[in-house]
Amino acid sequence: MTVQCLSGEGGRDAILFLRFGRLFREPTLSLPPLGIFNTRSGALPAHPGLSAYAHTLLAGEPDLTCTLHVVDAGIESGPVIASRTLTFDRDRPILWHLPMLYKLGPRCAWRRLRTWRRAVGRPPGRKIQRGVAIARN
Repeated sequence: MTVQCLSGEGGRDAILFLRFGRLFREPTLSLPPLGIFNTRSGALPAHPGLSAYAHTLLAGEPDLTCTLHVVDAGIESGPVIASRTLTFDRDRPILWHLPMLYKLGPRCAWRRLRTWRRAVGRPPGRKIQRGVAIARN
């Protein structure tokens, strides 16, 4: 699991989790002013939960999806901010696709969270910086 924070002057504006599998409750959800976000390897709301890529393939869908969503008190029930897709190549194993799918999350997240920050009224002069902390389950 990787935790990445977007910081501005005076502290953390948002927290971004990449494939984080735990639930948050208050007051943690309210700590970062812009919220907590997660990227996951599955389309929301169509395929919540574990092994979403497997459910996608079993449903016969041609694309795997990485979704960026707001973390709330529910299980993957927060609003979807963005998603990116990867066409499934049936000539390659799923283990070939997964690293590529996981790379889509951070790329999508950094662009969208900058836009989200402007949309919720953070001063444009404050630069977002990347900070990374690694936590092990």
